[in-house]
Parts: sequence; structure tokens; C-alpha cells
Amino acid sequence: MSTGADAPSIHAFLMECHRISTRARFIIDTIPNADLDAAERAVTQLDAIRYLLYQLHDQIADAEQLSQYVDELLGPLENFLSNPPPHPSDFVPRVYQPKDLKHGPTYLYDVI
Repeated sequence: MSTGADAPSIHAFLMECHRISTRARFIIDTIPNADLDAAERAVTQLDAIRYLLYQLHDQIADAEQLSQYVDELLGPLENFLSNPPPHPSDFVPRVYQPKDLKHGPTYLYDVI
């Protein structure tokens, strides 16, 4: 952990990471009844955490372990988004496509 002026910022970042990962773990525990929007939001936030951990790897001692934990959380969430349970009123098939960092997730709708 950094001991310089960045230490409070890094501490606040890690506390926010903990909050986000706890929420993501709750969503994973509620699959298949999880909310798709909540799962998408968790994936977006976890992707951002993974990116920031990569950028801060020299200032955070356990950055590699934290990145592995984030990857463990992303796996079930992305699988859930790729294979969502059918909604009773959902008659239009859709395919989830993972997002890049600039844009949100996209869906391909088959309306024919």
C-alpha cells in the first residue's frame, strides 16, 4: 500500500471496491432471479475496478489477488447476462454482447 499522499485516495477506492464487490456477490447469489439491469451495472463497475487495479498495480500490494477476485465475480455475471432466464412476457429473442470500456453492453434482437 502506498504511504504517500495517495494513501487516503487508494483507501477510499478500495472501500468502494469492497462495496461494489459485496453487491456483485449478492447478485450472483440470487441468480437466476437476479435483475438483469443490476447484473449489467455490476459488470460495468467490476470492469472499471479491474482496469483501475491494473493501473495502480505498483501502489497496491495485493492488486494481482484483487484482480483475480474481480475476475471470479465477472465470470458468473457475464454468463448470466449471456444466458438470461426467459422472462414470461419476453417473446423477442436477444443475444448479449459484452461491452468495451467506452460503450455499455449491447443486445442483438431477432424480431423476425
